[in-house]
Amino acid sequence: MKRITLICLIIILTSIISLSITYAPNDKIWIAYDVYNEPLEKIIEIHPNWVFRVLNIWGNTLDDGRQYSQDAGRFIKILSENNIKSSAMIGGISISSKDKKDFIEASAARNPLGKITGVDNKTLHGCYNRIEWRQRLETLFDIAVKSGVSAIELDQPSQEHWRGECYCNTCNEGFTKWLIKNNIKDIDKDFDYVAFLKKNNMAHINEGDREIVSPYGKLYWKYQIEKDRKNIGRITDEFNKRHKGLKFFGNTWGLAGEYIPAVPYYSNIDIAGDMRTPWIWEPDKDRFGAPFNSWIPVVKLARAIDNSKSILSFLDTYPYERILEKEHDRKDDVLAQFASEIIASGAEFVFPYSNRVAYRDISGFDHERMKDFIRFLKDKKELFGKRKSESPILLIVDEDEAVLKRFMKQYWAIAYLIIDNSLDFDVVFRKDLVNTDITSYKKIIDCKKYSEDIFRYCYDKNENYIKEVKKKISDIKSPYSFDGDKYTRVFRAKDKNKLIDYIVPTDIDNKKSMKIYFNETDKDLEVSTFPDSIKVKKDLKDGKRILELDTKPFLIILKKTLENK
Repeated sequence: MKRITLICLIIILTSIISLSITYAPNDKIWIAYDVYNEPLEKIIEIHPNWVFRVLNIWGNTLDDGRQYSQDAGRFIKILSENNIKSSAMIGGISISSKDKKDFIEASAARNPLGKITGVDNKTLHGCYNRIEWRQRLETLFDIAVKSGVSAIELDQPSQEHWRGECYCNTCNEGFTKWLIKNNIKDIDKDFDYVAFLKKNNMAHINEGDREIVSPYGKLYWKYQIEKDRKNIGRITDEFNKRHKGLKFFGNTWGLAGEYIPAVPYYSNIDIAGDMRTPWIWEPDKDRFGAPFNSWIPVVKLARAIDNSKSILSFLDTYPYERILEKEHDRKDDVLAQFASEIIASGAEFVFPYSNRVAYRDISGFDHERMKDFIRFLKDKKELFGKRKSESPILLIVDEDEAVLKRFMKQYWAIAYLIIDNSLDFDVVFRKDLVNTDITSYKKIIDCKKYSEDIFRYCYDKNENYIKEVKKKISDIKSPYSFDGDKYTRVFRAKDKNKLIDYIVPTDIDNKKSMKIYFNETDKDLEVSTFPDSIKVKKDLKDGKRILELDTKPFLIILKKTLENK
């Protein structure tokens, strides 16, 4: 009877698994399960190094968390016996409405009118500034670790994103102290920001507009960001004390501005795919590849924040829902391009993540595509580890701008302009310029020198806003020209004595052959493609190297050895 019960539990657990793919340094392959429909034997057969999110505790009570942890523990043990590690996800701002009333009262976030905020009436929001909530997270970490996982992901590691700002008594009183500490004019210990908002009829206005109409709006945002930095530091330090040797990383949801100060505290940078900041998801109707390049500025920004961290980049397919519906018969190809684009632009690991549209039967890679991708990454692992960018353009951004304005309109517009010209770029924060070698860049562009109006480029390509930038980069030429793909992106990197170019053809609905022209005659040129079954013919004509591919790949990698000087 016990054996039958155990078998049933395993079947239930493993029936809630959906596989997607990501690449990590040191030949670590991560697989995610979120849509839940993949049998356990498939995971064992593919044999990743990690399974991502084997346990999710998000908006649950402690009793629920303990039960989920116990159930997942059986599955985690089987993975461990097969030398496969696993990670758990803990909801950083999610309180169950079924929790004890005194705990909700002590931990929940509130709007200026005193009402508890939440995702819905079932899941409420916790406030990081309240010790009761931080202690609850630590307890949930302990519960998850007991299941046997080797890593914890803190989902929603900032209380600002999605939930919005909190105006509970703890936050309100802390703001008054922060204003006094920062010598803000005409502020004393009796100042009450919530009372100020109510008196001036601003309490009902959403946070974004309140920053405009309230003289203290931006200050309140800056205060909350600084508190987030300290709170995440406390949480991380406590986790590392309790659980030495385990990984701890935060879900940064596309590196929206509020997460920038917290990134250095994690063992990994974890970029979610929704990337709702900024809202620029409407691609040109005639450009199939348009939305994919949205990822490149995010990866570049992550590198500027902390180049020593790994980037775990998972792609929430929600923003691409219409494209996936249109290309439903080719959804695996679409997701393959997602992964190729992120890997090429500098992330160490990436996987499609599709639970937001699962109800429409749009899932991740099929088995064969996933197997092919894992095999390709493992076979070419030397091409996807740490690499030094050889971008020709450097963009300078300001950290305060990134944090306080949610996103930098100038940065996004200029980044898109560069990408659309098949060029690559790096990002540096102004404060880090003193430690940056700028001599290798052909052009340096200070984003702050441009008006926010340049952002209109993302919508209507109005030349009045981009002439200066176009002129600045007009003399920089891509090392390649192409037949068969109009929007190809090229990323150049150096690894020791190797120069590596990552080329991503974006017009993937065109399955015709493709030619690459460049002024290279190197006999030692190594060519890799994904899929690696594509036939590549090398030719030399008029001193120019020509590569002819019989089918358009998702990713082309060209590697050559540099001459010793």
